[in-house]
Amino acid sequence: MDTRYIALLAVYLAILLAISPFLGRYIRECMENGRYRLTAWGRPIERAIYRIAGVDLQA
Repeated sequence: MDTRYIALLAVYLAILLAISPFLGRYIRECMENGRYRLTAWGRPIERAIYRIAGVDLQA
């Protein structure tokens, strides 16, 4: 393995470790309360994607 790839892997793992606490908090809030700050913001986008894909929301 080349040094560039090892450095790229190290950067990737550092980014994953840096965002994991925030992502974990988000998932915990969504699972416990069912709502989160970003949930209300993303709901219209989610509905539009479902409508474009032809997914029935009531199913």
